[in-house]
Amino acid sequence: MSVRLLGSALASSLFALIVNAPTASAAEPRGSESSDVLELDWQAPAGCPGMSSVRAEVLRLARVETKPRSPLRARAAIRRYEGTWQLALSTELDGLSGERALTASSCRALADAAALTLALILNPDAEEPAPEPLTETLPLELRVALGARAGLEHGQRGELGASFAAGAGLALGAMSLWGYAGFTPPDEMRLDGASGPGGRVWSASVTMLGCWELTRRTPLGPCAGAELTRLQGTGISVKNPETAVAYWASGVLGLRAGVRLGDTFTLRLEGFALVPAQRPSLFLEGLGAIVRPDPVGAKLQAGADLEF
Repeated sequence: MSVRLLGSALASSLFALIVNAPTASAAEPRGSESSDVLELDWQAPAGCPGMSSVRAEVLRLARVETKPRSPLRARAAIRRYEGTWQLALSTELDGLSGERALTASSCRALADAAALTLALILNPDAEEPAPEPLTETLPLELRVALGARAGLEHGQRGELGASFAAGAGLALGAMSLWGYAGFTPPDEMRLDGASGPGGRVWSASVTMLGCWELTRRTPLGPCAGAELTRLQGTGISVKNPETAVAYWASGVLGLRAGVRLGDTFTLRLEGFALVPAQRPSLFLEGLGAIVRPDPVGAKLQAGADLEF
């Protein structure tokens, strides 16, 4: 009889302890109130940090100890524009709203900046984390481009004349490699004045250039390379007109500038000096040379590039 009473008393005591003791599910974990602290609308391209990781970083930095009267409502939108990343951030807390615009070289950097900004709004005493050492290099984007040029050249045929070129290039970061095919329209060159014997001359060229852009938004930088020129002439106002061809190579050094109109279209202005390795002549037999390249030639061109 006493044993049964003792067993009943123990069972009643254990039941009371179980009913009255706080359960593990009644105490929420520290990060479970994120919806009560921060309401985040996060829009970013693929490859950028996601909304959950950004929210977690905000709460980690803010270290909010007490629940605010109203949650921080934030809307963030990231886009890429003209080689940079841009963030538009709008916030509202306790009836106060604000807007911020941030720019960075990577989406990750913008996400970190957004997380720190939101953390400081939630807790002005939050400490900015020390920058971590760079452990990886961001991949460079390989771009393909097409270009067209028109302008003036002097020295290739001895006189000022029009020139045209079209080409294609590969760009990797600030560096680019271009190949152009050029053409100068036929022109008549006389030995003496506007009449008399001479030649009808035209030229074609192939140019390879390596260029470096010092700035991305307003491209400006040097170019260097080589050009192979083919000059052809046919005698005019002579008894037995013949056709002759000359070839030579030149070193090319110059400067180009540009203005970007969007992410893919760039207006260009370029100036180059050309130094021929050889200076062959086209001449009329018995009369003399009608054309020979100058020791230093020049080109001034304008045009546009289209990137893909």
